[in-house]
Amino acid sequence: MQYPHQEAGHAPADRGARPPPEPSPTPAVPEAFDEIMPESPVTAEADFAPLPELGPAERADLTAVDPYQADSLHAQAAFDRAVAAAAQGDEALAITEYLKASKIAETAREWYLAAVACQRVGDFLQHPRPPVDLERAFRMYRRAIAAYEQCGLTAEARHLTYALMRLRLRRAHVLRLPVLQRFELRLYWATAGFGLRPLRVVGTALTLVLL
Repeated sequence: MQYPHQEAGHAPADRGARPPPEPSPTPAVPEAFDEIMPESPVTAEADFAPLPELGPAERADLTAVDPYQADSLHAQAAFDRAVAAAAQGDEALAITEYLKASKIAETAREWYLAAVACQRVGDFLQHPRPPVDLERAFRMYRRAIAAYEQCGLTAEARHLTYALMRLRLRRAHVLRLPVLQRFELRLYWATAGFGLRPLRVVGTALTLVLL
């Protein structure tokens, strides 16, 4: 799933002249986002925030009584700012706001919001274009996996774990992994799907029995 792209403007053309071709829009998110979490939603909502059907006065009353709901709203606001910055192509601001949203969300136990925010930061940091920090991206993905598990989304956690291992295998040369470790990773993926593909384990066992 791709973020919205920033629209590029047209330069004014002279009368009778053929207008110049429209420049290609700048992508607002890493192209490699789909390979990490294709079904990750564009937006996320805080679980403990007041219901959106309530009016501003009712929401203000609830947050005044319960400070945890105020934390949820602050996390949601930071996440929304990050989404807007990503849509405009401002990756630096998007990363900053996603990090802020993840920290506030973890404090407020908004695990789903924290998981999506950490995952988005990893998506930006693992992309080949700057800013790139693979080790930090992996740490952010692991925090996202832990947050998904905290809110009971085990399928999302398993999917992200598998994608993270695949990413580690593809970037083995960048991480300067030893040759033996690269071979073990490739063998682990081929025979067991990193332990997350049971049918692949069964297929490997049947193949060995037939051989």
